[in-house]
Amino acid sequence: DLAASTRALAKVLDEDLPVTETSPDSLYTSFTSSPPVLDGYDEEWRSLPTQVFMDADNNPVLQVQSQFLPPYLYALIKVNDTQIRYHNPSLSTAPNGDRVVLTMGSPNRLSRYTLYTAAPGRVRVAKQLGGEFSLSNDISGQWQDTRDGYQLELKIPLALSGDYFAVSVVDDSGSVVSSYKESVPPLVRYRPELERILRAFVSPGTRYELRDANGWLIAAVGSPGSIETPSTFWLLRVLYRQMLYTPGRVANTNAANYPELQQALRGAAAQGWYRANGVYRSAGLGPQTLLVAAQPAGVDNTAVLAIRSTESYLTLTDEAVVRALGRATVAVMLAIAVLAAYAVWLSFRIRRLSQAVNASLSDDGRLQNTFKRSRARDELGELSRRYGQLVDQVSEHQDYLRTLNSKLSHELRTPLAIIRSSLEHLEHANDSDAAVYQQRARDGLDRLATLLKRMSEASHLQQSIASNPRRQLLLNDLLSELIEAYRGVYSQHQLALEMVAEPVYINASAELLVQMLDKLLDNAASFAPAASTITLRLDKNDHHAQLAVKNHGPRLP
Repeated sequence: DLAASTRALAKVLDEDLPVTETSPDSLYTSFTSSPPVLDGYDEEWRSLPTQVFMDADNNPVLQVQSQFLPPYLYALIKVNDTQIRYHNPSLSTAPNGDRVVLTMGSPNRLSRYTLYTAAPGRVRVAKQLGGEFSLSNDISGQWQDTRDGYQLELKIPLALSGDYFAVSVVDDSGSVVSSYKESVPPLVRYRPELERILRAFVSPGTRYELRDANGWLIAAVGSPGSIETPSTFWLLRVLYRQMLYTPGRVANTNAANYPELQQALRGAAAQGWYRANGVYRSAGLGPQTLLVAAQPAGVDNTAVLAIRSTESYLTLTDEAVVRALGRATVAVMLAIAVLAAYAVWLSFRIRRLSQAVNASLSDDGRLQNTFKRSRARDELGELSRRYGQLVDQVSEHQDYLRTLNSKLSHELRTPLAIIRSSLEHLEHANDSDAAVYQQRARDGLDRLATLLKRMSEASHLQQSIASNPRRQLLLNDLLSELIEAYRGVYSQHQLALEMVAEPVYINASAELLVQMLDKLLDNAASFAPAASTITLRLDKNDHHAQLAVKNHGPRLP
């Protein structure tokens, strides 16, 4: 936990950090590992913090930058001056014209050095003792003119600069702009010896800083960007981090501006999340998040600031997450492959069903009994079986239509024969027999009308049978009437009726029963020799009635 580490570090610093003085007017000097070249130019100073001081009209006049590498302190002083006045020896031996005054040393022993020049180049240094000036070689430096004025690059022994240091600019007109208001403030230095304490707490991807009450950096180790790039595929890392929470606040380039640090300097711990910018961003790791924690150190109003990149955690999970993403990708690809294979399989089965339907239909439009039904227990299998049933029904209907002509001739022949024979007998019958033949003709017409009506109401033979209601019939009387009608139709044969003496009742359709007997008698007359006897017999057996037609003729093959 970053906050716990910061508290522990602050406790250690409370015990080991020496008491130092600071002031809002203090100049700050950072540590350098390589000294600058004293040439009067600022190329080596552009990355260092700059302190700016204003004149009475709030115009920036003085800028100071400094760094040290024992045993020297190096300073770059810039002055905004539109009219430069160099030292004129003919006016006086004491420094005159535009000049810079350094005040440094200890509180009880402050020394003043005046820096001036008669022309750009090497700086002249005069030490002031009371009202007298004496040339000094303790300080060396270069004076260069700039577009806005002039600047000095100086090399000062640390033993001479002491713990207090201030800069003043004296214009030729006598106006003075100083880096302090009343008394010379203490010099705030970077403390490289404290890095040892901070380094004990640092880890990869973490930076610890110790800052004073004015936000100046006293010591620092580590970097949030000091994380080795994982060996996982960069695109997967970027996608993984895109899925995580990204704060809206952008990390500050200057850590002194973090509100968490300001709160810690006021005595309260704080932490917050930030989106990494270019300074703290590690290359190749994608979007990154920073956790900032600050803790008051309790000594001289100092505070510990810790900045940790979440990459220090994410790099530990990268391999596991990439492995999980890889497995998920494989699973998704397998699912897609299975779905694609299933779609191809369904398409093949649908195409095969379509081909089976097309194959069951011949070129002349007749259905063939070649439809192959699927045995699968799914929706397509059920659809195939439904198609098969439909093909069977349509095939039966086509068969019925093809045989309808012969069935109609067979069904209509007997009623027409009855009517014809009755009309022929009417031509030669007397009045007493005319009524009998007329009644037979009417019965034949009724049977014909009933047959046509049933055929018009029904779509096939099964519906025709189901549409005739049953009723109770006295079979003896029905057969007696029919035998007389048949004798007129089959006059070339002898028709006989044999029945049991007791009445026989059945539940049946009279019309369909007559149609059945028509077929039986017609079939018997077709095979029986002329003048032979055709016998229609009615027997009763238990609860059943039995009809039989007996005729002479050749045996069936």
